[in-house]
Amino acid sequence: MQSHFLHKNLDFYNSTIYYLENSIKFLDKNHEWFYDKKNSVTYLKAPKKIISRNNTIWHPKLENLINLNGSPNNPVENIEFKHLIIEGTTWLAPQNKSINFTQLAQPLKGYKITVPAIVSLKHTKNIKLSNNTIRLSGGNAINLFDSDNSEIEENKIYSISANGIQVDSDLQTPNDSERSTDVLIWNNEIFNVGQEYTNGGAILVGNIFELAIIDLTF
Repeated sequence: MQSHFLHKNLDFYNSTIYYLENSIKFLDKNHEWFYDKKNSVTYLKAPKKIISRNNTIWHPKLENLINLNGSPNNPVENIEFKHLIIEGTTWLAPQNKSINFTQLAQPLKGYKITVPAIVSLKHTKNIKLSNNTIRLSGGNAINLFDSDNSEIEENKIYSISANGIQVDSDLQTPNDSERSTDVLIWNNEIFNVGQEYTNGGAILVGNIFELAIIDLTF
């Protein structure tokens, strides 16, 4: 964002990975916005053509919308989510503490933080996500941890702040019982990821048994 020493029209600003944000003084271009947390007010510099009483402004408060969380000995199982539009989450941690990332939007080891997802599956079995639209996430789209016989099929995933799909990637030296087994990810379309955390990617996979990724459009 612009200040007295960073100008948005300069090549340096456009190519740098560092920028300033979250001050009302920086609002000088259309589509920029500022959230005044103290007074719970959002300011938007909107072009004239979109100013209308019919417009809707989203201010998500939840970090995930579907959260299946079983246990190693009692997994959540045999559920299918199909033909849904699942959208609109935030991620609160970066607002309260700065975070450094390594490849594919992974917080460095010292932070002990897991990027949340719109859909989170932990200790599950026989869960299927098919023909859904998953979008507008403040973190990841889908997280899997110890999710056996999972199938992610023909979903459209886009406008994601971090990663599209993340499987067991937080595990450094997992036990076999902590790993996902038999995960099939096929015929999905994933685009516009890493929108806020710019090293985000389509699919991030850690220590997993028997994974197949087929016909991915990215």
